[in-house]
Amino acid sequence: MEFFRNGLEESITLPKPPIVDEDEILLGELPVPGGTDQENYQAAFELLKEQEYELASLAFIRFLSSFPGSSLIDNAQYWLSESYYAANQFQQALDQFTKVIENYPRSRKVSDALLKIGYCHFELGDWNQARSVFEKIQNDYPDSTVAKLAEQRIKVLNDRNL
Repeated sequence: MEFFRNGLEESITLPKPPIVDEDEILLGELPVPGGTDQENYQAAFELLKEQEYELASLAFIRFLSSFPGSSLIDNAQYWLSESYYAANQFQQALDQFTKVIENYPRSRKVSDALLKIGYCHFELGDWNQARSVFEKIQNDYPDSTVAKLAEQRIKVLNDRNL
């Protein structure tokens, strides 16, 4: 809610639902026990933004098992993948980004997941596979941001003779 006082804008935020502590997440609790899918998704996403990658991945894993019918399920799968990627766990990230494409083929996150699959192959030193993914992105998503990013990475491969 926003209120105006003397021409100045003053924001009042509603209290956030209580988030369990790190030990409880590690023991298998949702970040917001008894909370909605939206509340738990947002709590997991906040952990990711705070660079708490292990806790974020656990929170997204709990989300996926607790809310399989949620409209946020594809995004949760994508951000779970990102939590591994950000923690430099490229093989786990690769496996999880692949699930985005396989399990949610109509998701808006598919092109982003495909780009990150290419990045994972690149980070793992699988240059041919990375190049193949980047070329697929350019063919399947021409004139998109992901195609431009794929082109940049192909240039790096070319510059390094990889």
